[in-house]
Amino acid sequence: DDKKILKKAIKYIENNNIDVENNIMFNEYSYGGYFIFNNIPVFIDGRADVYLEEYGNKPIMKDYQLIWDRDEQTDELIEKYNIQYWAIPKNGDLYKYLTQNSKAKVLTEDSNFAFLRTGGGEND
Repeated sequence: DDKKILKKAIKYIENNNIDVENNIMFNEYSYGGYFIFNNIPVFIDGRADVYLEEYGNKPIMKDYQLIWDRDEQTDELIEKYNIQYWAIPKNGDLYKYLTQNSKAKVLTEDSNFAFLRTGGGEND
């Protein structure tokens, strides 16, 4: 159940004083609204038009998809946005890419969801 998973992530963020205000958190698209409702900034949420270049915005939707699909630009985009945290499902290729290549440290997870940290620093 996504709601239960997201509650766990929010509790982890709060209990460990994760500074998501000043550190970018990349999240699975459908998780965005729940995080926003709980005053946690997100990379993207279900309001796709807000993130489309066609409406004069930064290319966040396009970049989100490139990261999600592990495009050859993924590492460059992680650096561009300085993504520090990840709230993503474990069953996807992005999770495998981040964990199998030691690009991210798992902070908390269950059978379906993982909250990860890229790089060093806070709460390592």
